[in-house]
Amino acid sequence: MMSGPPPNPDEARKPEDQKRFLEIRPTEEQARKEITASMVLATGTQGQAHAEALWTAYEEESSSRGMPDEKQPDGGAARRAVAEHQLELSDATVKSLIASWAFYGSDDFLPVVRREAAKRGNDPNALIPLCTLKPEEARPLVLAEMIRPDSNFFKGSYAPMELLSVPPMPLPGLDNFFRSKITDPDESPGQVFPLLACFGSANLLPAALNLLQHPNPGYPPKADYRIAFYFYWMRCDPEAAKADFTQVFKSNPQDYWAFLNNAFIGRGSDVALPLLLIVLKSDDASMASSAMDRLLQRGGDGDIDPMLTAMERLQNDKEYGKWLRKDASIMLSDSRWHPTAVQKKRLEALASTPKAN
Repeated sequence: MMSGPPPNPDEARKPEDQKRFLEIRPTEEQARKEITASMVLATGTQGQAHAEALWTAYEEESSSRGMPDEKQPDGGAARRAVAEHQLELSDATVKSLIASWAFYGSDDFLPVVRREAAKRGNDPNALIPLCTLKPEEARPLVLAEMIRPDSNFFKGSYAPMELLSVPPMPLPGLDNFFRSKITDPDESPGQVFPLLACFGSANLLPAALNLLQHPNPGYPPKADYRIAFYFYWMRCDPEAAKADFTQVFKSNPQDYWAFLNNAFIGRGSDVALPLLLIVLKSDDASMASSAMDRLLQRGGDGDIDPMLTAMERLQNDKEYGKWLRKDASIMLSDSRWHPTAVQKKRLEALASTPKAN
């Protein structure tokens, strides 16, 4: 079974490879869908085999998206179909759903999420989707597991960065507990900072900043640690966080963009979205255009002006120019965008820009 998005043709190294990929992909996808449809019909209308066939159909439909935030081509029909039989799915498939929640997760799967959280309440992998869907239900379970001796939140049994996709749910009752973790030289910032991003209260900022600026000898500074910290810092003091990110991004743009970009591949928290506006100003057209993609998926009307400025600056770039008209057209046609008359005129001019040579 597939566990994530398919290869992206935009990443093909050679133009001829990219062209060939785009030529064969529709035929390949159609063939897979026909095979899957036959599997669904052959399994009847109920039971685990039917549920598994529906899950395969949902995987196939999801793989047609470039990113988790993009709309499903079938309007969510495959997702709704498997959701009707979610409690019949095998344990292995449920674990795949939970582990790849950022890509496959949906409100439709709340029943199986609740069941898994009740069965595996000490497993962060099971609790993270519940935090996303029903934070009030998740709160007591998180509290119980967090303070449990030998808590799984401080082990390598889950990917801490997954917490960055959860809408923040600060737990001030854990302030003293988190302070002990922040000052513990044996605790990795790679474990602590994502937990602060999701569950930490603003009261912890001074202690957390001290750890960021004076890391423990056993855990030298790393870009992924700091990116996780920005998701916390942006909640507590956004202006200071943006000023700091501006400086560190200039010093090491490749690493910081790689981890920030990865953090936005998924659902949930938009708290650090303003950092994308800083990347949008990059002299690196590839980074700037990737930040544009994230903002097209998750940004808002307040981002239109800086996005327009970046588009106009990059319109003659050989690589980005080919996507410029598409991006401008999206902002003109998608109902989630509401450009002013002046902004609309600028977008129309960009949408009609000739192809870059």
